[in-house]
Amino acid sequence: MIVGSLAAASSSRRERRVRTAGGGGEQLTARLQSDWAGISNGNDWTQLSDGGIWDLPSTSTLSDAAIIDAPGGIGWPCEKVCKFESGDSNFFCIIGTVSLGELAVGHARNIRWLIAYYLTDANDYNHHGTGDRQATGDSNWNGYYWGPGDDEHGAADPDRWGLSWAQLGSGNPNGVGQYGLWDSSQNWPAGGPLLRVRVYQFEIQTYRVDTTTYRFHSQIHDVIVSDTVPLYTDADFLDNVNRSTSLASNTLLNWHVVANSDGLYTGNNGLNGVYGAGVHHSDVGCWAIVDDLAEGVFIGKYGNVIGEVPV
Repeated sequence: MIVGSLAAASSSRRERRVRTAGGGGEQLTARLQSDWAGISNGNDWTQLSDGGIWDLPSTSTLSDAAIIDAPGGIGWPCEKVCKFESGDSNFFCIIGTVSLGELAVGHARNIRWLIAYYLTDANDYNHHGTGDRQATGDSNWNGYYWGPGDDEHGAADPDRWGLSWAQLGSGNPNGVGQYGLWDSSQNWPAGGPLLRVRVYQFEIQTYRVDTTTYRFHSQIHDVIVSDTVPLYTDADFLDNVNRSTSLASNTLLNWHVVANSDGLYTGNNGLNGVYGAGVHHSDVGCWAIVDDLAEGVFIGKYGNVIGEVPV
């Protein structure tokens, strides 16, 4: 019932017109592309690293992740995914080994991945799952995943989870630190914004304006509904101060540590009381990083990058 309500809501939205690269059939060249295609199932590091694309920080335990066949019926377009568990600590992550280099002035960096979220524990309030650095103190941006136990943005709901993009530079206009998929009262909308055990395509773009500022863009697809028409775009991510601006306002944001724009991590960092052996956090896959697309242009669906073969 909830899935149906979200699908209906997405179909009733105003038509989204978002520029996507690769629309003419050409494929993009990625700085990093990882989908674990052809990798055997298991959690040996030769499997998890996808040929050396990923590294395991010393703070993470190898047994907390595994390569598995992509579960059917929820929207995965790929053969394999990486399954994350919370394990015996409150975080696990993997880090991209490709040195992307500090983003240059006048250039953009796009990062696209797919995720299905599984945590059910009501103690899961929020944690950060993907960013340019593992620690928030070192990051310019990261994605906050608000779990079923979050009651700061309306009543807790066991079937949904929320998303906000944290912008961690100091002195951002009006004190904005996050842009989230909340409503004007900073509550999650009924029946969403995102559902558990359902595949979403996330994509973000950072565009460096000058030596000290950047703009941030994002779009989300409910893959089983449409991998070409986004469910959420910049206009849906409202600020956490008074919801008077969104990512579509093209606000100039301040870098926190601009040199750290060269990195990528993903996982589950800072879980709140839900960790323990065998607790399924999420599945992720279909990673691609592409530089130098025009501002506001997105990589788009899995298959738009060289090396990607939808199944």
